[in-house]
Amino acid sequence: MSVSLRPSARRAAAVALTVALGAAGCGQGSEPSKDGKGGGASASAGAEKGPEARAVAHRLVDGFRSVKAAPSLTIEVSGFNEGEAFTGRIRADDRNECVGTVHIAGAGTLKAIRTRDNRVYMQMGEDFLKAKTAGTSAAALKARMELFQDRWIPGNTDTKMFRDVFNGCDFAKGLPEMTHDEAGGTGFGAPDIETVVLNGRKALRITKKEDGATLRLHVTAEGKAYLLRMEQKGGDEPYSMTFSDFGEPVRAEKPPAGDIIPREELARDVPGTAGTPSTA
Repeated sequence: MSVSLRPSARRAAAVALTVALGAAGCGQGSEPSKDGKGGGASASAGAEKGPEARAVAHRLVDGFRSVKAAPSLTIEVSGFNEGEAFTGRIRADDRNECVGTVHIAGAGTLKAIRTRDNRVYMQMGEDFLKAKTAGTSAAALKARMELFQDRWIPGNTDTKMFRDVFNGCDFAKGLPEMTHDEAGGTGFGAPDIETVVLNGRKALRITKKEDGATLRLHVTAEGKAYLLRMEQKGGDEPYSMTFSDFGEPVRAEKPPAGDIIPREELARDVPGTAGTPSTA
């Protein structure tokens, strides 16, 4: 079982950007509503107030660029990975630091730390340990819990388990590139554009329905353009990603030495597998 933000998530971001921008006509938006649901007519309805669609398209491109270039940010994500529902919160910066928590339905919770010098550590939650040792004896389960609970596993991203977990740390760098000239040049038709309030910030919400799925992107309406959220409802792979805390420190620190499991203990636990319950 993989626990990463797979490349398909980046492809979804590319599709969301391309489709939601649409043909970028001259539609207008609406006044914001405090509940985030818009305040009236959308872009396609041509209300008097609101930004021109092409200007919105350019701002959305700038919003993606700002996320890619952010010195640090937080990503909160939910979706399906290989058919399994998951949620996660990842905080990463451009100095290699990363901290994150991922919860996989039916499997449990994993926590991860990557320090600036590329040392990586993972902690398995009690629910994860119980799920991965199901069917073993009570004595074996107790031994595993004593070894792993509230302790950190040192490792490296050369192993699949660590590579999958830490893949999400660099997600923003893989977001799609698009130029202002390309924005709005697609043939999907104009999207709906509304001005809303998202998490206390005035935002432009771009909505496009395509092939049974509803794509929505939110970008800041004022000041520097930042992508705030992108989501898909319906379709084969619904997901939601929210971006925040731009430029805030990550503080990914090595766990206390007493909380790190010595490698020799891991090797004794399960020979040949470094002692970690498999996620494959």
